[in-house]
Amino acid sequence: DAKVNYHDTFTTVGLWDVIIHNYLLDRCYVVPPVKVGDARDSILGGYVKDPQVGDHEWVVSLDLNSLYPHIIMQYNISPDVYKGVLPDAPIYLADGADKAEPLVLMMLNGHLNEERQDYLRKNNLTCTANMRTFSREKQGFLPALMQKMYNDRVVYKNQMIEAKKQYEQDKDPQLVKDIARFNNLQMAKKIQLNSGYGALANIYNRWYRAEFAEAITASGQLTTRWIERKLNEYLNKTFKTEGFDYVIACDTDSVYIKADKFIALSGKEMDKKQAVQYLDKVCTQVLEPFIDKKYDELCAYVNGYDQKMKMKRECIADK
Repeated sequence: DAKVNYHDTFTTVGLWDVIIHNYLLDRCYVVPPVKVGDARDSILGGYVKDPQVGDHEWVVSLDLNSLYPHIIMQYNISPDVYKGVLPDAPIYLADGADKAEPLVLMMLNGHLNEERQDYLRKNNLTCTANMRTFSREKQGFLPALMQKMYNDRVVYKNQMIEAKKQYEQDKDPQLVKDIARFNNLQMAKKIQLNSGYGALANIYNRWYRAEFAEAITASGQLTTRWIERKLNEYLNKTFKTEGFDYVIACDTDSVYIKADKFIALSGKEMDKKQAVQYLDKVCTQVLEPFIDKKYDELCAYVNGYDQKMKMKRECIADK
């Protein structure tokens, strides 16, 4: 297993090094030499909330789309547009995972007041959750690559879906091959995208910087914690409760919500199928638009380069 992990790690680092190297050379950028980065004892990971223990009636999960690639795009995280630490940030806290989490909580609790937001706007900067700033003057090469890969994946995924629809009508055997081919292409792009953060967080990567890796994970934590808080505020107001925690679990890019009170609020007797259909409408017509609005607010708060956070309903479970 150790040999496999070693091989996979360096294959991923090498893959991304070649991708970035070719992209920059095509644009006449000088690529710096490889050097081993300074290893950290730890880098902040994703936000995992301890689940509420017990049995829960009706649970809905909502999931963020390609979180880390979209974090890189939203905050324009890239070496070529890095502008340093936010002035007056308590950056002595940010050296390692146990010290970076307080910065996330400070950002969550309003550290970017009107004065600091005005500084970001005047200097055309965006601020990550570990209080690093990146220029908004132009798109960095990392977000540009992530955007291109994501767009390519969308194309292949749409082609796969269209081939599936066509097969339902024609039953043409050639379409089975097309479906498999497009699925392989979109999965390859998905894996490539999701491996990007792992490569960037590796000390053997040419572009490794611990503060950049932590900018991604800390901003991911802020994204999930932000919506956890906003959903609880909204649901307490909707159901006329106070201080009740409706988010029973979080796992890096997803939240799990107790949804039984939506069933009760409808005032209707429903069988299981009707309840699922009803909760699906609640998610698409109520929760997802609310989440979109709150993520627009988060992007404005950090003066983001481009709002990329999109959370969709994933599962509906009766228990």
